[in-house]
Amino acid sequence: MAIIWLSASFGYYLISYQLKYIQGDFWMNGIVSSLSEIVADCLAGVLLNRFGIRTVISSSFFISLLGMVSLIFYTGNSSIWISVFVLGSKFGISSVFNTCYCSNVILFPVSILSTSFGICNFTARISTIAAPYIAELIPEWIPRGIFCIIVSIAFLAANLVKEPK
Repeated sequence: MAIIWLSASFGYYLISYQLKYIQGDFWMNGIVSSLSEIVADCLAGVLLNRFGIRTVISSSFFISLLGMVSLIFYTGNSSIWISVFVLGSKFGISSVFNTCYCSNVILFPVSILSTSFGICNFTARISTIAAPYIAELIPEWIPRGIFCIIVSIAFLAANLVKEPK
């Protein structure tokens, strides 16, 4: 779970810092990013109850990875497509970020709940410190590539999560 939290926190803040470097209309990308975050936060709890932790986290990481890979390889100048890629990437990572908080209570017994929450949150905050520094790396594909690598590792870790019966 600590790897998933680390990836979610790092990706969430990296996308926010990278927003100023993404081509297209800065304001439209910001609006799309915020709206996708709101929708992801509302849907995460509903989807968590319906499909389970592993499915929601894995699919959210996949959506986020798909959006960022599309953003890396897109060579056009259409602000609509760029906004769609930002929307997908931010939606997926916001959903994971919210699901981490909600699923921690489900995964860990009450006796170690606060300890597990603290350890996961500690590792997530360490990665959050690194996000603005990595977001400033040039050329712009490097931070996006690092995002994709970290999200891919967390996607694999999400498949190892054992859900309670």
